[in-house]
Amino acid sequence: MMDSQKGSLCELSEKIIRPRLCVTCGACVGYCPYLEYKDGRVLVLDQCQVLNGTCNLICPQLNLLKLGVEEQEANPNETFLIARSTNQEILFNAQYGGVVSTIISYLLEERIIDSAVLTNRGGEGSSRGTLVKSKEQALSCAGSRYTASGTLSALNIALKNKEKKIGVVGLPCQMKAVSLMEKHGRLEGAEIVKIGLFCTWALDYREFESLMKEVSFKPNKFDIPPPPANVFVVQGKEERLEIPLEKLRPAIQTGCAICPDMTAQHGDISVGAAEGIEGYNTVIIRTKKGQDILDECSKKALLELKPLPQENLLHLKEASNNKRQRAILRLKERNSNEGTQ
Repeated sequence: MMDSQKGSLCELSEKIIRPRLCVTCGACVGYCPYLEYKDGRVLVLDQCQVLNGTCNLICPQLNLLKLGVEEQEANPNETFLIARSTNQEILFNAQYGGVVSTIISYLLEERIIDSAVLTNRGGEGSSRGTLVKSKEQALSCAGSRYTASGTLSALNIALKNKEKKIGVVGLPCQMKAVSLMEKHGRLEGAEIVKIGLFCTWALDYREFESLMKEVSFKPNKFDIPPPPANVFVVQGKEERLEIPLEKLRPAIQTGCAICPDMTAQHGDISVGAAEGIEGYNTVIIRTKKGQDILDECSKKALLELKPLPQENLLHLKEASNNKRQRAILRLKERNSNEGTQ
């Protein structure tokens, strides 16, 4: 049993960080002085002496271990669409349909938000959270990242700077963490727009970098085409390399196996690739806030919106449920193994 006098960080460290169940969402980094993000991982710098610290309450992984997979409540207000930007500059820089870049640019230019928490491209070292305040800065972050990036550390910086209107773009685990931050009074009165990204898994940066040593050119874009391709595409200026996904799987973060959420159910808007529809994103509107934003983007002709085809909707729900069931199974297996020790 944990000695409560060791402080609250002990639980986070012993149950999540040390056994490599951390998914590097970054919610604890920049908030707790004893935690730091470095080259794709959260590092424990020292032992915290605060009992029942907020870092435990806002960790999505610790929340999963303690409470299990939350019940899925039907949301009759959800709207499923395909969409793409009407802005050619955005489309040129975007991974697929440029929906996220378009929404963030609109929110910044209309002063609906003062800043946005995005993930930069990295460069020397892993990609990481960054705070942007203009469309130009937002476009510099366009494109998909396939490695964990500690993005929410930038949200903690924004909160410390007393910013009150903030957009956050992140993975399902990060949307869950922001919801937990709100639940436990960590948002300091800030109004947050949450744009979630579809995610099946994220890669450990250090493992990924080791794999990339085999690539003989400088990559500028990565992609995973829809099935049946089953490859990870590394794109250079002129070169292209396809890596079988099976070769990539050992680099997946261990903690991703217990994450049940593929479509960022805690976002106001969720965005992913539109499978089989080139140049478009799948978009799920989940809240009135999200609906109002999409309505305005449509009225201003910033986005082209269409209903999601029924075949795509059925496949999306199947894939989402499959991830959920895998996570439930992995959690049961983990709890069962711990119970026999």
